[in-house]
Order: sequence, then structure tokens, then C-alpha cells
Amino acid sequence: MQVLSKASILTNVFKTPGFRNIFLVCLAIAIVFPVYSLFFVYPSFTQLLIKNVENDAIRIASHLSRVSIPENIELTEDFFSDHFISRIERHTRDFDLEKLKIFSSSGKILYSTNPKDIGEINKEKYFHDIVAQGHVYTKLVQKNTISLERRLLKSDVVETYVPLTSNDTFNGAFEIYYDITGMKAKLNSLLSRSSAILLGIASSLLLAVVIILFKASQTSIARFQAEESLEKAHGELELRVEERTMELAEANEELRRQITERLSAEKALRKSEEKLAGILNSVLDIIIVVDQDLNIIWSNPVAVKFFGSDPVGKKYDDIFNFRHSSYTSCCVDKCFEDGRSEEHEIEVIGSYGNHLNLWCSASVVARSEDGTPKSVMMVYRDMTEKKLLQAETARAGQLASIGELAAGVAHEINNPINGIINCAQLLIDEHNELSEQAEISMRINKAGRRIAMIVRNLLSFARDYEEEPALVHVKSVLSDSLDLTETQVRKDGIDLSVDIPDELPKIRVRSHKIQQVFLNIISNARYALNQKFPHAHEDKVLRIKGEEVITNNIKYVRVIFYDRGTGIPTDILDRICDPFFTSKPPGKGTGLGLSISHVIVKDHDGRLYFDSVEGEYCKTIVDLPVSVGKNEFENENSNNRG
Repeated sequence: MQVLSKASILTNVFKTPGFRNIFLVCLAIAIVFPVYSLFFVYPSFTQLLIKNVENDAIRIASHLSRVSIPENIELTEDFFSDHFISRIERHTRDFDLEKLKIFSSSGKILYSTNPKDIGEINKEKYFHDIVAQGHVYTKLVQKNTISLERRLLKSDVVETYVPLTSNDTFNGAFEIYYDITGMKAKLNSLLSRSSAILLGIASSLLLAVVIILFKASQTSIARFQAEESLEKAHGELELRVEERTMELAEANEELRRQITERLSAEKALRKSEEKLAGILNSVLDIIIVVDQDLNIIWSNPVAVKFFGSDPVGKKYDDIFNFRHSSYTSCCVDKCFEDGRSEEHEIEVIGSYGNHLNLWCSASVVARSEDGTPKSVMMVYRDMTEKKLLQAETARAGQLASIGELAAGVAHEINNPINGIINCAQLLIDEHNELSEQAEISMRINKAGRRIAMIVRNLLSFARDYEEEPALVHVKSVLSDSLDLTETQVRKDGIDLSVDIPDELPKIRVRSHKIQQVFLNIISNARYALNQKFPHAHEDKVLRIKGEEVITNNIKYVRVIFYDRGTGIPTDILDRICDPFFTSKPPGKGTGLGLSISHVIVKDHDGRLYFDSVEGEYCKTIVDLPVSVGKNEFENENSNNRG
């Protein structure tokens, strides 16, 4: 038998593609593992450590600001009392912070665990361009390097700036130094050991492969020698059959494994689709997906409800009733053109003819192989209530200013009116009651007293204070309300009549709140009558009636406001007390009057409801409980029966 050298054996082994490929794969694994650990695992773990420290710093800053710094207060030097500083130092020790600073909005250091830093001003660009804009800024400072404040550090530190904001106003910032030298050393040690273990495993695997290859080479030589012998031909044939059988078995097993993996993948895909569908269905915004031809290919349930039917298959331009034509599809077209997300505000006309403000966001959800967008997802958020609330807030501020101005004018009017009344009374006292001068003086005196009463009611209504409930007669509350509105009502040609019996029981209410309800109801009735009858008319009437009623064994004082105006449509009768709902055209109403009135009446344990026929009349009914409890009323009935 021919004896081959070791070099020949290895040469024969590497001529075999399978053995050569296995060796190269193992060699690649032995090289890739350490490189992967050095250039990917280590930076990833370091970045994760920095992110965790940053989150800890944000939580610490949030905790410190919540327990130590009141809201809506700009930080100044006067704020840092000894008690406050001791609390901050205790929190600094509790959270094991390396260093803590507190900056004012201008960048001045108001507090620092190193007193030498107090008074310095941070003029760095990152502070004013990033932190002052409400963004967290974090940087890892290596040991023996310069920090953001240009100071040499002796340890590994994560330096984090956390802004303090309130209502989008920058009030100051925390600067937190978190020493991560120990954690980083542990991480380095862990990664070093992991790399060493992986390198050892890869080296062992490579060595095992070399040994296996060497043994396989010997087998290959033996097979080569056996093939030269005719006596071993039959044995080689059987060996080949056996090898083929094993390959088929392995192929069958591999097929089973692939089938199992595919079933698992399909199951995971179904779960993922169900989860995604659940997320999309729970979103309260309108979501649709359009293709390149602006055909809608998907929509969520909110979109179906908004449009009244499923918009899938329709054109994007056809489903919206845009208030301005320039809005039509500009956002989605630009997204398809640039391949970038776009967003802006649009105005559309709703199903009830009302104008809606929607914030539109367009983003690419699928791209072609060349990178061009295939489909775009449109998300619409209703901003109508938010904008109305902003407008109402501004209007409330204007009304408050007008109220203050009116109160000031009323104060100025009050003094000369009192002088006029006194002078008129002197003239009455100097002349005979039947004389013409006395009659004129009495008219002056009466008019002056009416002006004084109106001024007094105006001052009382404009006064800003929290009124306590008191026993009052509903007639006096209504009278104060009419003092402010009766002139306008009669000027519009409205026939006003009031029937409030004096024997009605008193009610315990906050008079100014109920006066606000009455004023709002009278204003609505006046608007409806003027809409139906722009000029004087015999049916342009407003009747106000009071009566005592009993419901569920509880006494109520009922005030009915009856007008023959435009009435309320039946389909909106159950929604007129909803916040921001109004049947008036834009600019005429805010949708808050009846909503606020409903809340006020409910807070007084009363009821506010309506009886109306569109185009005929409207009854606004206010029930307010009298100042007798339910048990007292039952006892009173029992005594009367006895």
C-alpha cells in the first residue's frame, strides 16, 4: 500500500469542496465573533447604558421638580432658601448623583453641589439652542477628557441637561452628573469575558474541524485505495446507496422543519396582523391609505363613521368637501412627489354643514424597488374643539376686560347719579307736591334711582368672587337679569311679559350663577325671535312664567321661558347642551352658553330641558328645588294630612 505524506493528505482534503468550505466557515466564525463584539456589541451596550442613565436623569429631574419646585414659577436666586437647598442636597445623596446644578432660564447657575459654580452663566450653544427649546441633551464624557463645561473629569460621567417647562415656557434646567465609571468597568469586564469565551469556543470549533478534516482525509485516502480494488466495488456501491438514503432522510427532515417554521411564521403573522388591526382600530383619528392614483385602498372604522360609508375604492378628492379648493390633495401629492412626510391643517365641511378643522399628516407606508412611494397613509385629527376652546378663552379674556371696564365706569357713574337723586329730592321738598316743578323733580328722582339700580346690578354681576348659596326669591333674580336686558328686548320690538307670583317659595342658589343662566336663555330667545321676525310683529313675544311644581315628592320652582321664534329642530334637540355644539352660523355662537347653563342648573340639583316645535315656538324650562329637603317635605305632607 502506498504511504502518503501529511502534506499530501492535507492537499487532498482541501481539494474536496465540502471540507474546504467547512474549514473556511469555521475560520470566518473564529474571526467574526471578536470583531462583532468589538465593533457592534460593545458600542450598543454603551449606548444602552447612556440611554438608561439619561432616562434615570429625566426621572430624577422630574421627581425633584415635582416635590421641590412649584409649577408655573420661574427660578430665581430668591427661590433657593436654606430649607429648599437642604431638600435638594438630601435628594442628591439619595439618588447617588455625582453632581447637580440648577440653571435659570438665562443659563445662570442658581444652585450647584459645588458652591464655586454658583453665579456662573452657561453661554454654550447647546444650552440655548437645545435645552432652552425644551429638549433633553446628554453626552458621555470619558475619563480624563473635557466636559461640556470645559472641565477635566477624572471619571466616566454621563452629563444630562433636563429642561423645566410649564405651558411651553422654559423656566430653567437641571444639569445632572451621573458617574458610570463602575458600571462601565463592569460592562467592559463582562464584554471582555464574553469575547474571550466566544473566541475560545470558535478556536475549539476550528481545532475540532481541523481534526475532523484530518481524519476525514485519511478516510478519503482509504476510500481512494479501496476504489482501486475490484473486490471492494460491491461494498462501495452499498455505501453509496446508504449515503443516498441518509441524504433523503435528512432532506425529509429538513422539509418537515421548513413546514413547521412556515406554519409558525404564518401564525406569528396572523397575530401581528391582529395586533396591528387592534391598534389601528383603537386610534380615534381618521386614517386612510391611498395609492399612486389617489384611490383609497384602506380605511379604519373611524373613517367609515366619519364619511358615513366605507371610502375604500373611492377617489381621495371625491370624499372630502373642502372649504378651500387649494387644499385638495396637496398634502398627499407632495408626499408622493418628495417621498417625505407632510402635514398641515385643512378645513372641511361636515355632514351637518359645519366647518371642521382637521390636522392632516401624510407619510409613506410602502415603496417600490426603485424607492418611489407606492402608497401613502393619511391621518386626520379633529382640531375643531381645540380651536373653538382657544377662541372662547380669548373671548372670555376680552369679556373679563370689558367687565372690569364696565365696573369702573359704573363706579364713576354712581357718584354723580347719587348727587342728581339728592338734588331732585331737595327740589321735591321745596315745592308743592301738585306743582309742575315737583312732578318734574319726581321724574328725575325716579329715573336717577333706576339708573342707580342698573349700576348696582351691573357692579354686582361683574364682581369676581365665589358666591355662597343663599335663600332668594326667583323673582328678584329674574328682575336683576331683566334690568340688564329688558331695554334691548323691548328695543327689538319684542312683547315681553313676566308672571312670577310673589307667594312662590324661596330657593337656595348662587344668585349670580342663576342670573347667568337666565341671561343666556333670554339672549337665545331674543336671537330666535329676531331671526324669525326682523321687524315688529304681533307674534314676536317672550313670556316668562313662574310656578311651583312637585316631582318625585320634591318641590321645585319652575321658570318657563316661552317664545314664538324659530324653534329647535327635533334632530338636534338632544344635543343642544353638548359643549361646542351650536346651530348658529360661524361667528354668531360658541356652543358653550347652554352647556354652561346646563352645568350650573345641575350643580343646583335642578333640571334644564326644552319643549319645541321647529318654526313655531320654544319652551325653555328651568326647575330649581326649593329650600325644603325631601324628608322635611314628606313630614310636612304627613302633618297636613293629620
